[in-house]
Amino acid sequence: MDPEEIYSYVDGITGIVHTHDRSCVPSPLDLEGMKNWRVPWIIVSRECIKSYMWSDLGVTEVKIHASLLKELHDLLMHPF
Repeated sequence: MDPEEIYSYVDGITGIVHTHDRSCVPSPLDLEGMKNWRVPWIIVSRECIKSYMWSDLGVTEVKIHASLLKELHDLLMHPF
């Protein structure tokens, strides 16, 4: 997404969802994004869906409600 377009939605962003090929382990770019945005960072792959959040203590995994997991899976995995 174009950075200028992202900034037009800043007040409404409550989380960021993106995909990885296989792993749900945050990449170095993910970690940088988490530090900057400070919202849940949801990573979806063919094998997993996980959410992380940056705090002053570092990165922690955030539990995702089971119904949201199913909804995300159905929505994001449909193209695969």
